[in-house]
Amino acid sequence: MPGHHASEYRGSPALEIPLMSIGQAQGYGIRLGSTATVAKALDFVFGIEHVGWVVGAGLFVMRPSQDVLEFRSKGRPLSVFLRALTAS
Repeated sequence: MPGHHASEYRGSPALEIPLMSIGQAQGYGIRLGSTATVAKALDFVFGIEHVGWVVGAGLFVMRPSQDVLEFRSKGRPLSVFLRALTAS
């Protein structure tokens, strides 16, 4: 880097503890890939007009943690109802 001495360079940052284990990451990857595959199959079967919308929606709601998924799903029906009520 211009203007910096080699002695100022500290090297790579310290490694952080991973948020999930290798097994958890592999399981999540399989579920994520399966979700995309099933969503795209449904897209083809039903001939959805907006290409990729079903896959995008499926992947958008995927969460690596069951706790986060359950937490989000509890408020979703209320949120949808209130937004529909507001829009009408």
